[in-house]
Amino acid sequence: GSLKPLAMAQSAAVIEGRAGSIQLQVDADMLKASGLRAPFEVRNLELLDQGRMFVLQRQQRALLLAD
Repeated sequence: GSLKPLAMAQSAAVIEGRAGSIQLQVDADMLKASGLRAPFEVRNLELLDQGRMFVLQRQQRALLLAD
């Protein structure tokens, strides 16, 4: 298959400590309506210092979600 964009998501959540996490939610109805299926890939991930709008980390290919 070929890569196709599905959604863009943003969060202003704060990561607490080194083991913290951020949850991005994708609507199940939108996913079903898209006709797309796994694997999914998170791309262009940026973590920012919200106070200074400084890029702390940037990853082009951040996460692969398999079926």
